[in-house]
Amino acid sequence: MTKKLKTTPESIKKRLEASAKGGRNKKGIKNKATIDREKVLQLAKDIVAGRTRRLIDTQTLLAMGTIKVFVIRYEMIGKKKVAKKPELVTGEEQIINALHHEYADGESPNDNDEYYFVTTKDPDNQAINSLLDRTYGRSTENKVVSIEKGMGALLDEIEDEDEE
Repeated sequence: MTKKLKTTPESIKKRLEASAKGGRNKKGIKNKATIDREKVLQLAKDIVAGRTRRLIDTQTLLAMGTIKVFVIRYEMIGKKKVAKKPELVTGEEQIINALHHEYADGESPNDNDEYYFVTTKDPDNQAINSLLDRTYGRSTENKVVSIEKGMGALLDEIEDEDEE
């Protein structure tokens, strides 16, 4: 014996809403592993969100290319002149002087105790594309294939070749 459901407007509306959700209007209990995975994912999202500005700045540097000025300082150890590890120059005036010497006709900032050099890195096209895609959305590519001859003409050509 089957139980007949009432078909009121409210019950029909409730069934339609439930069917739009993909079946029964019922929530299951999440597995412990699923809960742990969701916690880890949320933690990762929070970390990335906190570092977003720095990540964007870093990717922008890659996209734009970089110019860095280094200095090698020398010191005397006994009777021998020894070079120290290159250091990144952060002083604005030192950077300006080194760049003016390297790319213009400025006076050399080098002396017996210090040697300045400039390094450059070309812009990275992948970083440029990534920044633009994330900002404006991925650009669409229109790939249109046009066939000059119809299918009938192609089949006729094949038949002609087979007869020869």
